[in-house]
Amino acid sequence: MQALRRLVCVCGDCHLATHMGFAEASGRGGEAFAHLCEVTGLSEADARLRSPPGAGERGREARRRPG
Repeated sequence: MQALRRLVCVCGDCHLATHMGFAEASGRGGEAFAHLCEVTGLSEADARLRSPPGAGERGREARRRPG
């Protein structure tokens, strides 16, 4: 059995930035990254340092695998 433990409401742009791999795979990675920088106040360099290595790559890889 699964239980919902929390629900976080975010705008569409924040949701896209939360799923950076999907944003990259759908061609909206730059838009999502820019929104992330704007909302957090981070510079592009600082935001890149805080992103997990290969965050955008995981989304592309997942979409390449046969379902």
